[in-house]
Amino acid sequence: MQELMSNVVMVAGLLVPLISGLVEVIKRMDLIDIKFMPAIAVSIGFVCGLAIAFGFGYEVSQYVLAGVISGLASSGLYDNLKVGG
Repeated sequence: MQELMSNVVMVAGLLVPLISGLVEVIKRMDLIDIKFMPAIAVSIGFVCGLAIAFGFGYEVSQYVLAGVISGLASSGLYDNLKVGG
């Protein structure tokens, strides 16, 4: 169980900057209303978790959880980083 949580935290920590960057790109493209950005971040995290699980043959539930956690973390990061405007 400890190894499972360790892997989830490690993958989530690696995905947070990636998801934050993708959300910022989507925000700057002005395609989607800003109020949907947290949901977009969680969705991107979910997809990244699936891609990692299927791409490397890992347990799907573990990496989907890591993706969702990273999406939630990056949306919190996005909401709290109001730098320059």
